[in-house]
Amino acid sequence: MIRRNTLRAAALAAVIGAFSLAAYAEDTTEIPRLKPTPFAVRLGGMPEPLSVDTIIKASLLFSEVPEAKIPSYSQRLADLAEDFQREAALKSDPVDIAEGALLFMHEKVLRRYVEPQTRMDVQLDTGDYNCVSSAVLYLILAKSQGLQAGGIRTQDHAFCYVKIGDRSYDVETTNTFGFNPGEKKEFHDQFGNVTGYSYTPPGQYGSRTETDERGLLALILQNRTALLGSRRDFFEAVGPSVDAFFVLRDEDSYVKMVSSLLNGAAIYAQSGRYEDALLFLDDA
Repeated sequence: MIRRNTLRAAALAAVIGAFSLAAYAEDTTEIPRLKPTPFAVRLGGMPEPLSVDTIIKASLLFSEVPEAKIPSYSQRLADLAEDFQREAALKSDPVDIAEGALLFMHEKVLRRYVEPQTRMDVQLDTGDYNCVSSAVLYLILAKSQGLQAGGIRTQDHAFCYVKIGDRSYDVETTNTFGFNPGEKKEFHDQFGNVTGYSYTPPGQYGSRTETDERGLLALILQNRTALLGSRRDFFEAVGPSVDAFFVLRDEDSYVKMVSSLLNGAAIYAQSGRYEDALLFLDDA
């Protein structure tokens, strides 16, 4: 009830604040998608660890790959995991295998860091990647070898961790030298120049949030929401934000979803459709 009342109370603010948005042409005949996709709902209820196949499917669906192309991209990711498995079979130390996954994907897939490029299909086709798409690829390769991996979020960046025995290793997936990066001079020489970010070491616990496999996958959705918002595609941004909430079901994803919904309502109001804005938020 609190959340429903919060949305309704925010509706008036959305309408009143609509004209604070920069004026631009928007087709308000489009209807934002309010219902989560069935897969997002199922994923939100799945126990972890997730299977590699589930992670692959989620990464492609959340990247908005058309349904007809999912099998071919899934096979490409599965083939990469199989290729790495052959390489990993030559190593006996799990730490070497974990670092080898990072080196493998930079050799075979990753070519150029592009900050907004969070889609897995584009990463496979062009080699362009960002912190999220590269982290999800690392998760797939690590999981294919039975390693326990997850994500780390900072204010504006993401990377991986892998747990081996009683130790956890950071994996800055945007950089070839990013395995256990605090101990590599080459990493510090290159990382900031390539990405513009600073490495957030393990001791800075207030600046780091550990997230599970679902949390890392949901970052694809949240990045897409942010990118669409930056392009003023507020209606299109609603669907991914709803999916992210149903995957994570936490307060942070709820707040992000509400922000996306209010932006959508503001577009209705900006074109003078105030009743539609209120009805939209009531439906939400």
